[in-house]
Amino acid sequence: MEGWINYVCSDFATLTERKLSSYERAFLMEKRIEITEDGQLSVSNRDNYQKTIAKLCYVLRRFGNYSIPKDSSLWHQLQEA
Repeated sequence: MEGWINYVCSDFATLTERKLSSYERAFLMEKRIEITEDGQLSVSNRDNYQKTIAKLCYVLRRFGNYSIPKDSSLWHQLQEA
């Protein structure tokens, strides 16, 4: 499941017809977002690994207009997995 979610995130991050901010792309590609000393945000080449469930929930919410209720059986099954 983790491999599939990583593949989907990578695929969505490279879509050009979707309007994604550089920070959304950084999240999907698991890159670190840093703040410089003068307060500017930038995307680093360093990795910033995310939890698989966080990536799944983001993809479902952003691209599927769906969220998993935290009191649902699906949420509990994903937590166990």
